[in-house]
Amino acid sequence: MLKLLSFSLLFALNVSLLSGCTEPNPDYDPDFVPPCKLGSVQCSDDLSSIMACQVTEDDTREFITTRTCWESTLCSDGFCGSDAADTCSVNAECDAGLTCTALPMSRNDLGTFCITSPNPLGLEGGKACSNASQCISGYCFRSTCFTPCNDINDCPFDSECVELNVTIDGIQGKINGCAIPAD
Repeated sequence: MLKLLSFSLLFALNVSLLSGCTEPNPDYDPDFVPPCKLGSVQCSDDLSSIMACQVTEDDTREFITTRTCWESTLCSDGFCGSDAADTCSVNAECDAGLTCTALPMSRNDLGTFCITSPNPLGLEGGKACSNASQCISGYCFRSTCFTPCNDINDCPFDSECVELNVTIDGIQGKINGCAIPAD
């Protein structure tokens, strides 16, 4: 008898828990969108830029554009890449008007691709630089405008072909590039 009473009580408790609310909740907003998680990234609706969740001046969280993708690249999974570009290992492999530069291939891998130059009037690969906007390739690594290489014969201006450990759009990887020799 005690078992039957215990079972009945448990059954009644489960039914009441599963039945949900019995009265409307005045605080329920079906259109509520929770704030974004700080540091999370996403692509803009038109895939032209990367957006990151940041705190705004009015102390709310929202996605703000942090990087506009270069011509011939689109945002995918929070990074600027190109599905249509040919891979390359040196500039000579690219058609006229294109440059071989580094891009993310996935959320955990970098590669080099022929794309429209991010900075057509910039310095050529192998020249000294202090920031990426100075370089045709769009990157300044180890104070040298990036140009990919297979060996030292691919490198201009007394630079050397080295393995560079770089981070692009939050993705860290190793790529071969010409760099000014370390002292």
